[in-house]
Amino acid sequence: MFKDKLELFYNESILNKKYIFFYLIFIVAAFFSMMSLKNYAAPKLEILVFAVVAILGIFLINYYSLNSKKNLFKVVFIAILCFGLICSSLMPLFDACDEEEHFERAFLTSQGDFFPNYQNNSFNSIQSVLLLIDNRPATVFDTNVDTQPINYTSTHYHSAFQQNPFFGYLAQGLGILLAEILSLNQIWMLWLARAFNVLLYATLAAYAVKKTPIGKHLFFVMAAVPLAIYQISSVSIDATIFGLALVTVAYLFSLIKSSEKVTPKQIAVYAVLCLLLGLCKVTYFAFIFLVLLIPRDNFERNKQYFFGILAVAVLAVVALLWSKYYATPAILHSYRMDYMAQHNINAASQVQYLISHPSQFVIAINFALNNLGYIFSSLFTFSYPHEGHMHNSDFMSPMYQLFLGALIFLYPLKEKFSRNFRIGALAVAVLVYIGTFVIQLLTWTPVGSIYTEGIQARYFLPLFILLPFIFNFNDNLGLDTEKIDNYIVVLVLGFVAATVLCLVCGCY
Repeated sequence: MFKDKLELFYNESILNKKYIFFYLIFIVAAFFSMMSLKNYAAPKLEILVFAVVAILGIFLINYYSLNSKKNLFKVVFIAILCFGLICSSLMPLFDACDEEEHFERAFLTSQGDFFPNYQNNSFNSIQSVLLLIDNRPATVFDTNVDTQPINYTSTHYHSAFQQNPFFGYLAQGLGILLAEILSLNQIWMLWLARAFNVLLYATLAAYAVKKTPIGKHLFFVMAAVPLAIYQISSVSIDATIFGLALVTVAYLFSLIKSSEKVTPKQIAVYAVLCLLLGLCKVTYFAFIFLVLLIPRDNFERNKQYFFGILAVAVLAVVALLWSKYYATPAILHSYRMDYMAQHNINAASQVQYLISHPSQFVIAINFALNNLGYIFSSLFTFSYPHEGHMHNSDFMSPMYQLFLGALIFLYPLKEKFSRNFRIGALAVAVLVYIGTFVIQLLTWTPVGSIYTEGIQARYFLPLFILLPFIFNFNDNLGLDTEKIDNYIVVLVLGFVAATVLCLVCGCY
């Protein structure tokens, strides 16, 4: 049986020569567009990484071709896991935005401290955590922290994302705990925290692709956005946020497109998914409103539809209570309290200013809308929080924008949604988008300023999965969708490989 599968794999490799050739040409172009003089001076690591992503891509293209319908979710899992692990090992120490604070929270979670205690303006920690953070943004070639054992000397750290829920750090905490159990060097606390974060996201993304009844390739595209791959390769809670968002939308689609009647239990499951997502990022509580877009005909009895309305009401109350009595006070238990005092940031005063100057609020909303271009153009730009440096590519970034824009508007989606769903989903997306800007305006922008500070494109990545189902207007279903899907898989792998190459060329 193994011999037969090997022979089939070889035969498919011959048939897929054009896809493999396209993939190789793509990553060669990406590679040389990112190489600089310092890379050419000593290109050993760059060539090695290129060889690895080339072989991995070829394997995944062949594996997908064996049985594309059954293998797509497996390809998603393997691709995100393997490329993510490569990214996580290449990224300098605490390269991602706020990774040091996420790392401290993950350490506390690994110790069973699920609700960190803020005392004397700090949180409990150990010397190794601070030593690793103090070496940011070095690579392991620039520091000796990778050769030192874990130092358990008790100390303190000023911030630990106390406002975030503990379950967003269970995977990373498990990685840190494993490093401690195996008595590995302290660098493995960071590496295994990242690795388990990647594993979590790969699992959630693959499950979402398997669960959704429509647009599986679109889910793969949105799960593998280069910025998302970069973020989930760190210790950031973004892996949980992005993964839960994919699963939540996939589950919603399964309810909408199911031939069976929707039950109150399924509504409860969807509400729990929205609850978990909203606890991680409060604006995404708004995803509960999508439950109202399930057609009433999908329910066995008309009155069961009102379970959805009940779920909306319950989560609205939870969101308000969570924000007012836990998240908002907890966010001040960090360096942010001093930052806000120094920069005249005060939510109550900002609200009073906007009430007194309503025209300024209109300008603020217009500013948010004008940032759509910035967000879309940042999907192949990776934040390097120190010294204002960014990892990006002037060649790959516009290529990716064209690719993603074409899929959002032109993908030949066979099963479209009703106009009511599109309008409703767009309203939810706008609510999340504007709500995020308003929150940043109140909590991270000086009083009297209407130009929101602190906005990052990663905040909106969960919204992207909705966009193809809202804006798609391609009715030409006579296209060869199988061939289009094949090229989509190849291009997604190509862009993720380019993400890896961007890191190795930019950091080494």
